[in-house]
Amino acid sequence: MSLRKTTFLKNTYYHVFSRGNHQSPIFFERRDYQRFLDKLKFYKDQFHVSIINWSLPGNHFHLLAVSDKEDSGLPKMLQCLLNSHAHYISLKRSLPGHLFGGPFKVKPVLDEPSFLQVFRYICLQPVKERISEPSFIVSGRETRNLSQNRQLLKELRSFAWGGYREYLNPTKDDLSSKEPIFTLLGDTSGVRRFVEAKITRDDLLEFDALERP
Repeated sequence: MSLRKTTFLKNTYYHVFSRGNHQSPIFFERRDYQRFLDKLKFYKDQFHVSIINWSLPGNHFHLLAVSDKEDSGLPKMLQCLLNSHAHYISLKRSLPGHLFGGPFKVKPVLDEPSFLQVFRYICLQPVKERISEPSFIVSGRETRNLSQNRQLLKELRSFAWGGYREYLNPTKDDLSSKEPIFTLLGDTSGVRRFVEAKITRDDLLEFDALERP
């Protein structure tokens, strides 16, 4: 995977994501997810990148990341990570063609409201399709409160391949660098209240916009 010509600035947050070619899976079993995370932990340290949040929903991935290296750390980390993963899956599955549907997409996150919205969006990836369905909408500008749907909350909180669970049950071995979020939201309880609050129609429109080029 070639390096992009995007200018990456140090100490600037970026939302990075990529989907499988033709919406195909990029992870097939537990070992695939775990290997991707192991490589991500290795390369983020090598290239001085902090991962604020992450999610691996099956046929794509999302990262909220920042680097203290000007125009080098984050793209080089991604190049190594995605090349390694694509090579591994192609050999393991004997898959023809490209694993990813083109170069990874990246958007700078330049203000606090956008930072929090991207963070929340990545947390909600395990249930995003459910909360985007028309049947989830109640009336007016608001949808159901997530806390009123126990099964939805159970899926969200127990999802193994995302950073939200690390925020709810922090450990020293977590991938996520939590200080920027805890600075804004206070603690685990504040994060939970923010992520699991009511979702408005405006939120859903913003969520859709987050994955557009």
